[in-house]
Amino acid sequence: MKRLLRAILWIALPGCLLADTLPAPTDTFPAPADTSTPRDTMESFLSSTESINEAFQLDSYLSGNEDMDWEIQRTLSTLDLSQVPEFLRRQKSREAALKLREVLDRVDLPPLEEIPGPEYSQIPAIWQLPGTAIEIERVSEGPRAGDYLFSAHTIAELDDYYDRVKGFPYQEGALKNFYNRLRHISGSPVIRKFVVQLPPWAHRVWMDLAVWQWIGYLGGLLLGLAALGIIRRLGRLSRNIDPSRHRVGLLVSSVVPLTSLLVPIGLKWFMNQGLSLYGGILEVTDFVLNILLIITALFAVWGVGYRIVEVLADATSRSMDRLLVRLFGRLATIFVAVAVLIEGCNNLGIPMTTLLAGAGVGGLALALGAQAAVKNIVGSMMILLDKPYRVGERIVAGKFDGVVEDVGIRSTRIRLLTGHEVTVPNEEMARSEIENISRRPYIRKLFQFYLPLNTTEARLAGALRVIRECLEGHDGMVPEFPPRAFVGDFERDGIKIVALIWYHPPDYWGFQKWMEATSLKILRRLEEEGIRLVPPAQKIELEGGSNSGEGEADRD
Repeated sequence: MKRLLRAILWIALPGCLLADTLPAPTDTFPAPADTSTPRDTMESFLSSTESINEAFQLDSYLSGNEDMDWEIQRTLSTLDLSQVPEFLRRQKSREAALKLREVLDRVDLPPLEEIPGPEYSQIPAIWQLPGTAIEIERVSEGPRAGDYLFSAHTIAELDDYYDRVKGFPYQEGALKNFYNRLRHISGSPVIRKFVVQLPPWAHRVWMDLAVWQWIGYLGGLLLGLAALGIIRRLGRLSRNIDPSRHRVGLLVSSVVPLTSLLVPIGLKWFMNQGLSLYGGILEVTDFVLNILLIITALFAVWGVGYRIVEVLADATSRSMDRLLVRLFGRLATIFVAVAVLIEGCNNLGIPMTTLLAGAGVGGLALALGAQAAVKNIVGSMMILLDKPYRVGERIVAGKFDGVVEDVGIRSTRIRLLTGHEVTVPNEEMARSEIENISRRPYIRKLFQFYLPLNTTEARLAGALRVIRECLEGHDGMVPEFPPRAFVGDFERDGIKIVALIWYHPPDYWGFQKWMEATSLKILRRLEEEGIRLVPPAQKIELEGGSNSGEGEADRD
């Protein structure tokens, strides 16, 4: 996973530019830099920079010189770049090599035989160039362990060293003006050929950059911003594609957000290789472009994730499953985006521990400030996993009775039987007792009839017979659920007859039609038999005295 993220984010960033990580040209196979002792490291650095200077004098450098490129790698392999941020390593290392050679050309170097070499019985871990703060140090760990390299501290302080000695005269055999001649050379052979044909004014240096570099710098930024604006517009238009009609088209449109990654990647190559920027402007530009790369990567992840989730959701038949796909798809997209953000910040030089600590503090603050939102999201997950109801089903949740119209990440929308719409937070829905009326296998109806207390046995038996005959074989009856009719309690003011039926299937309007016909039929038959019904007893408590026994309503 980490390698994939690094490939997405940092395809424009060269890795550690060490000689032993790059293959040599297959025709010459030049020897790699020898860094086994301080003497060998110093000799390798001096000889490689001299070879670079010689190659620069040839016209072949305009079209790309493999020997020159290899000598550059040999030179860089003598430097300890472990403390240089990865996104700055390419140009920072080359600038360090140029400045280091300028410093060495202006100070008194001891004879090579006086520098600790292979014949020394004990070679110190750190050798310091006499009269200077330049150090060659043995690496203690990592892939270069045991090699002697110009120390990370020396690399970090080279700007200061160069400023101190750049006014000193060159020593005998120095590569005069080595830094100024090579720092304004493009790393691209195509651009090099174009630059040499520019008029002299374009090569003038202003604020540490040549005029042609400033023109290319500003022009590249403007073109990059214009490209991002066009891609952003195309991305918005492509999101409007209906997945139910153009499923493949929506997936193909994922190319649009991915294309946005090419803008910062292309700008990084152009600024580093094409323009060969150095110094503070390089650091600021590279940092801004890497921030832009992280942002475009996040938008690309979100855009591609949205399209994949919508296509998968559209391919799912049931509405609740579509909601489940959308919820977990968005959570997975957020997870990938966070991983991209952490990996990107890590490559910017921000320690992972700092990111995790900041994420922990930020997560705590978010949890404290958005408890309701978090509860609703958790409630949504519980609803989507348990599935107590689906869109289109009638439910009773607390005081709300209606049809579910939508189940979102934050809330559930219910259309009440009165026609009103109510939105209930999912955190409350997850805690509520849900009565799902749409999932009942039948409609159960309880009849209660009351006969006077002085009803004779014959009339009571006749009432039971009439009710049973009216209910026997009724519409919506299945053999497993026959109707039931029986004498209930002898209550204070009447004899109760109870009847139960189970109507299949639970068709509400079909049941209401049957109820109307059956109720009229029972009343007509009882009237024909001369059987009189009485209303059930009611108790009304009057204001001011519930224990007095007063307030019971008279029966008709």
